Amino acid sequence: MPLVPISSDQSRSRGKYITLDKFGRLMLSSDLRKEFNINAMYPYLHVAYDVENHRIGIQKPDLVRKSATGIEPFKFDKRGYTYARNIVDKSGLPKNQTFKFVDAGHEFVEGERWRLFELVRDKN
Repeated sequence: MPLVPISSDQSRSRGKYITLDKFGRLMLSSDLRKEFNINAMYPYLHVAYDVENHRIGIQKPDLVRKSATGIEPFKFDKRGYTYARNIVDKSGLPKNQTFKFVDAGHEFVEGERWRLFELVRDKN
């Protein structure tokens, strides 16, 4: 069998998405970290979960007033990871699996705009 060259182009992994991995961590894609300006100086985001529709909502703390009163935002590291085992526990999703959530636009919750990401379902 002849050798077939393979491109190192990683364009398939570009885009705005969130993964919830088997270790209970949320990971923001590089494009999403850039959009929300997640860096060492500003590493916080509020995270919400819609159990019924399996959607994750994120928003900057300074843009959330009513819907997250008394709720601590998640701190993300420079790679875009945060420990979120409590989301896994509340989601009803199987543990020890990795899930991908893709951009689903925006939704208003109590008059505040949240960025939504919906679960990618298996095609089987």
